[in-house]
Amino acid sequence: MNVDLLTLLYQNEARHQKFILALSQNRPYFLGGDSPQMLLALKNAEREWWLVNPEGVLQDVSLWVSSAEKMLAAGVSFDGRLYLPASLGEALAGTLFPPACLLAPRLNQGFWVLDAGVFARVLSDLDGPQGEMVCAVFDDADAAGELLMGFCKEALPHQARDPLQLKQRLLQKIEVGHLYLWKAAGKAVAMAAEVRRTQGVSAISWVYTRPEYRGQRFAFALMGALSQRLLQEGRTCCLFTDLNNPVSGHVYKKLGYRQHEQWLTLSLD
Repeated sequence: MNVDLLTLLYQNEARHQKFILALSQNRPYFLGGDSPQMLLALKNAEREWWLVNPEGVLQDVSLWVSSAEKMLAAGVSFDGRLYLPASLGEALAGTLFPPACLLAPRLNQGFWVLDAGVFARVLSDLDGPQGEMVCAVFDDADAAGELLMGFCKEALPHQARDPLQLKQRLLQKIEVGHLYLWKAAGKAVAMAAEVRRTQGVSAISWVYTRPEYRGQRFAFALMGALSQRLLQEGRTCCLFTDLNNPVSGHVYKKLGYRQHEQWLTLSLD
C-alpha cells in the first residue's frame, strides 16, 4: 500500500472512502502521473473502476485526459463499469473510450454528506411514525433479505445480483451490527445499513421501505435515528443517491444531508 497516497486520500475521507478501503485491502490501483495533479484509478472485486483526483479538486479536462492516457500507455485495460465525476466524466470518457460508453449511463448519482448543524435543528421532527429502530439480529435475516432484494430490484436494476452473495453480505452486516430495521407493530417495514466504515466516516445505503408501508415516514425516521446514532459516535455520515429518483434526495435533504458531487456510471463492456 502506498502510505503517502493513503494519507492524501484521508484528507477528504468521506469523498475517498471507497479508495481508502480498497487500498487497505490491497486492491490494484493505477496512477496517471507522480504528482497530486493526477488521476487515480482503482478496480474493485465487482469489476468497477473508480477514477478520481486524490487532491479532491476537479481540474481542467485536459489534465485528466493526459493522466488517463498515461495509464492506458502503461497497459491499464478498463472494463466493467466506470465511475467518475459527472462534471468532467463525459468529456473524459468520450476522449478515451468508444462512443458506445456514452449512450446509456447506468447511474446518475449524487454524493451527499450530513451537515450536523442542520441535522441538530431537525431532530425534533423525527418523532413521527410508530415503531422504533432496532439493530437486526440473525432472527431478522429472512425479513431483511426480502427488503434487500426489493432494494436491489428498484435501486440497482441494471446490476445482476447473486442471491447467495447478497445473503452472505446481509449476514455479515448483521454479525457486525451494521444492519438496522424500523419495526412497527413487530414487523420490519424499512431497512438501512452502514455499508462502509473508515476511521471517521460511515456510508449508509440499502435504504428501503416495503411498498405497502410507504408514505408513512418510516424511512425518514429510520435514517434520522441511524444518522443520530452515528453522529453520537463522532462519525461523519455520507451516502450516494440516484438523482433520477428525486424522492430519496428530498428525504435526505430534509434531514440535513447536502449534495457535494455528482457521479456518472458508464458501461465499458
